[in-house]
Amino acid sequence: MAERLMPRVELVLDEDESPLRTVPLSSEHVSWSEVISAIQDMKSQPVAGHHEPNHSTLRMENLIFEDDATEKQVDTLLSEGAAMKAVQANSCTFKTDTGRGSF
Repeated sequence: MAERLMPRVELVLDEDESPLRTVPLSSEHVSWSEVISAIQDMKSQPVAGHHEPNHSTLRMENLIFEDDATEKQVDTLLSEGAAMKAVQANSCTFKTDTGRGSF
């Protein structure tokens, strides 16, 4: 159960399956640049077995973003997830110009 509460990014083949790759983050309080870097590192490593990117889901779990995403960071995040089935953010809190929101 504690693993599910850990702040992390994951690559999963199907929503119901165990992650193909998980990158734990040192704290739930993160910057967008830290998360994007973790995603890029995770995607640059080969995954055992063959899988198609359009059957993969990129997940961000249990994160509190401490900064507002720049336009370039949003473009990078969308680019990293472009070929994937989905990009998900679960139990995450983000900063906006008007306060904080959760997704």
